[in-house]
Amino acid sequence: MLNCLHKAVDQLRFMPNVSPVAREMDILDFFIALAVCNSVMVVRSKIPLGQELAIVRRNDSSIKEMEEVEHREVEEGAKMLSPGFSDVQGDSSPEVQVLNLCSQGQFGDPFCAEELCIVAGHLHYRNRNLRPTCKDPSVLSDVTLENNLDTFQTAQRRYEHKASNQKPHQEVDNKGRKSHRHKRQCAYVTYSNLNRGFEPDKQQIESSGRENELEAEEGMRYEARSMDEVALVAAARAYGVVLLDRTVHHLTLSLPGVGPLKFDLLHELAFDVERRRMSIVVRHPLTGQAMVYVKGADSAVMKLLKDPEVPDQLDIRTKTQQHLNSYAESGLRTLCIAKKHLEVEDYEKWSKQQRQAEDALEQREELLQCLVASMEANLTLLGATGVEDRLQDGVAQTIDALRQAGLRLWMLTGDKQETALSVAYSCQLLQKHDNVRSIITNSPEACQILLKEVLSDITWQDRETTHYTGSNMPLSLDYCWKKQSSNDIEGVDSMICQRGLLLDGETLEIILNSGLELDFLTLANRCHAVLCCRATPSQKALVVRLVQKKLHAVTLAIGDGANDVRMIQEADVGVGIQGQEGLQAVMSSDFAVSRFKHLQKLLLVHGYWSSVRLTNLILYFLYKNAMFVFFLFWFQLFCGFSGSALLDQWYLILFNLVFTSVPPLITAVFDRPIMPQTLLKFPHLYQSSLVQQESLIVVFWVTMMDAVYQSLACFLLPYFAYADSDVDLFTLGTPLTTLTMITILGHLAIETTTWTSVHFAAMVGSLLVYMTFLGIYSSLCLTCSPPSNPYGVNQYLVHNSRNYLVCTITPVVALLPRVVVRALQRTLYPGYKLRIHPSISSQLAC
Repeated sequence: MLNCLHKAVDQLRFMPNVSPVAREMDILDFFIALAVCNSVMVVRSKIPLGQELAIVRRNDSSIKEMEEVEHREVEEGAKMLSPGFSDVQGDSSPEVQVLNLCSQGQFGDPFCAEELCIVAGHLHYRNRNLRPTCKDPSVLSDVTLENNLDTFQTAQRRYEHKASNQKPHQEVDNKGRKSHRHKRQCAYVTYSNLNRGFEPDKQQIESSGRENELEAEEGMRYEARSMDEVALVAAARAYGVVLLDRTVHHLTLSLPGVGPLKFDLLHELAFDVERRRMSIVVRHPLTGQAMVYVKGADSAVMKLLKDPEVPDQLDIRTKTQQHLNSYAESGLRTLCIAKKHLEVEDYEKWSKQQRQAEDALEQREELLQCLVASMEANLTLLGATGVEDRLQDGVAQTIDALRQAGLRLWMLTGDKQETALSVAYSCQLLQKHDNVRSIITNSPEACQILLKEVLSDITWQDRETTHYTGSNMPLSLDYCWKKQSSNDIEGVDSMICQRGLLLDGETLEIILNSGLELDFLTLANRCHAVLCCRATPSQKALVVRLVQKKLHAVTLAIGDGANDVRMIQEADVGVGIQGQEGLQAVMSSDFAVSRFKHLQKLLLVHGYWSSVRLTNLILYFLYKNAMFVFFLFWFQLFCGFSGSALLDQWYLILFNLVFTSVPPLITAVFDRPIMPQTLLKFPHLYQSSLVQQESLIVVFWVTMMDAVYQSLACFLLPYFAYADSDVDLFTLGTPLTTLTMITILGHLAIETTTWTSVHFAAMVGSLLVYMTFLGIYSSLCLTCSPPSNPYGVNQYLVHNSRNYLVCTITPVVALLPRVVVRALQRTLYPGYKLRIHPSISSQLAC
């Protein structure tokens, strides 16, 4: 096998007219496709001379080298950890049955980093001393290759003996220091006749002995919209196929044992959600052939493969599909890689038709789609990849908290079914014992039958479990509510609040286009989790719109990639997660967070605060205006509805605009109805804001009655106190305005939960602004509001002892009922606002 591979690589290098074995070429093309079939850009970091001279290098410095930083990014990146590969290529020879490239194997003998490397999954030497010394490639003979192979095998045995005496997973750097590092991705080969595996650890993979290429790769890093593409390019680089440069017309790759090669970039068919794949056409610099490399979802690529020419090819597809399913069940994001040989004349003909289709005025899209389909037809399968999109920290805890808060969670993803289920179980959206119902079909009639059967079965189960809940509340919400206040209902865990629904994009398309939306929503509303896999961005947006219109629900969409933009924009509230998929989701969202776990505080804390603050703000403004209007209305009863003004017009204008406007806004911004620690500890308190919304009508009328009472107290007490005096309208109206303002601010102080210096400043500042305006206006306005005149009113009230008595007693009488009720409620029942269980109320009181 080594001899066969050795000849194939050297023939590609020195004897391009001799066709190598198809298996080895497919493996090499697999890694070339990983390196070129993407939108990755190569960025080189260079330090200016002035900055380089200013750097102080110390041995004990904590500053890391660029290589160490890039290595840590690869090791800790959310989507570059553990790329997995499945490349099952072969011919009639049973020499190699299965080749797996993954991140979980931890067995076998290590390779020598300086003498061995892995080329497209097979073994190939990388030592300058073993390279052919013949200057003329045309006279290179098989004898030279055989001699080099013997030398190569001797070096292999020598290193295996040397490696057996070394401690595993240790490496010595150029300064003689030993460093222990974590294991990384490894490769193993299973042979039907050798039954032997090899594993290069991280040291051998990273230091592959490419002395002649280190300068070209120094300071180089990859950037792309999707970190999945960066992970695949980095994996190809780890195995010797390095993307060195990318321009509009060229791609520069470094192949094992060959060095840098420039590939002509002929055409690129970008990825779109309908095709679920992308393609790139390049001209191979050694063979001169035009190569089409295709990368996409297995469901999109597998159906484009040409018919198997030999039985082994069908077996290869079956094994590759098994690897894909295995990777998907492990939670990896899978892709298929395929290729197609294209003659230069055929490509030029296709390119001409492509330009004509782009210039067409009619049926342009149809023509382009036909040309793309012709280019991506009759493909040869190269292999499959799996990239781990590792969950962030705290995802499972956040989802559990959101479910306790009463939120219905739907997962809309473009991943395949096995990957979606694996991720759902990993993040605890689904539990191991959950009853997951799958509705996956391609027929509208079958879809309708499945929906009715599953709904009928669920209805029967709900009837059997009704006696456990004893309420008309939806079972999932009722169970989650009771679970917080009781520990004796574990027996119904498997029957209540443990039901999931799974469907794919094709089934979802049938539901949306066949009038089955109501049946689907009825079924989905009876499940605590819904998974829609293989969903396109448009389908995600349609599902959100369907829930909004049919269920009249407030929707929240959360996403981190460009595929989630339409869904985020369609939802009532959109949250973008700033990850490694770009900023499209963040720029189109209402709120942006850096980690998924921050969603818990955003919803449970700030969401609850915002709901309560806005409710109290609106209710307070209604109360304030009603109280002030009723205060003026009572005076009309005593003046025979003559329309006489008790207040100067400027008081009427500035009372709501200036005097009492700032304190309620400050309270709405800074007030904390409940401390964040309590809200995070008891997530179901989020439901109390919904309960407050339901009882808002009762609270509104109670507040209006209180406003009527306070206005009566603020008018009648001063009116009878000045009944036997000779004061005029403005002399009576000015203290009434002062009392009304003090009462309104006192009402706000009673309803404020958390006091800060800003609250005090707003309260005192409003009173000072009012008193300052009163003193200046009554001292300077000589001819205002004829025939009455506010001139000198403030001076009279300052020297009137009766005014101080009225201003002291009246606010107390007006606010006394609310003070007594709030004191009793907060003392006897601390959770009166939250509608929570008494056990939690006692904890809040502590």
